[in-house]
Amino acid sequence: MRMIWWENGTYDTVKEYLVQYKNEDGSIESHMKTANEIIDMISMHDYYPVEFKVYDVEKTFGRIYKLDVHGTWHDFKNPLYIKVTYKSGKIAFDGYGTDH
Repeated sequence: MRMIWWENGTYDTVKEYLVQYKNEDGSIESHMKTANEIIDMISMHDYYPVEFKVYDVEKTFGRIYKLDVHGTWHDFKNPLYIKVTYKSGKIAFDGYGTDH
């Protein structure tokens, strides 16, 4: 979780998710990212095609949940819509990519 300073002088937390990348050389990197950062990453996937997986690691101590990415290519009627879901189909987060 990241702490965010609001203009009114209060703090709030922003949920982060684990993202693993598989590099061209086969090595793996792991980073914690916010939902907005992941939406941007998925949106730019056509420019930077790297294999990645997204996990929720904060639901239960010691457990991780692999999330499914439904990117801009899944719905031709709403091409910029991106959603990331649990296996049950429940949406973890969603948003819109950039038209580029």
